[in-house]
Amino acid sequence: MSPPDVNLEKQKRRHWPVFVGVAAAIAVAIVTWLALEGQLDEAEEDTSPTVMEDEVAE
Repeated sequence: MSPPDVNLEKQKRRHWPVFVGVAAAIAVAIVTWLALEGQLDEAEEDTSPTVMEDEVAE
């Protein structure tokens, strides 16, 4: 049960920093995840050994 004298405007004013903090944390997590995914994709693309022209068997 909630108390009978709930002031919703006061509650909104007190809780907005919490909601902004949660949204910021989610945004940081998404940006970090995307950055790491990009680095992993770049590392996986070039896994074949590189053969230099001087090393080619004749």
